[in-house]
Amino acid sequence: MLRFRRFALFIFASAITLAAGSAHAALAVTTTTYNFVGACTDCNGFGRAELTLSNYTPGQAIDATNFIAFHYDGTDLLAPFTITAAQATSLL
Repeated sequence: MLRFRRFALFIFASAITLAAGSAHAALAVTTTTYNFVGACTDCNGFGRAELTLSNYTPGQAIDATNFIAFHYDGTDLLAPFTITAAQATSLL
């Protein structure tokens, strides 16, 4: 009987450990960066930008929960700039 209890306790502890590991894996953050490049029609060269999102599903709305940053590299007409999540909360 004591062996069965130890075995049952081992199975229970293993199940709890696996469940905790599964719950932790579900909380993993996926970060995706989208790169944009466009030929300028009124400036020299190309316009380049990067949009970084977390846990974003394409086709869904971008909101404060998944926005990390937007960076524009700048051109001869517009200086480079970055919008962070903290700055964007008033915009989204």
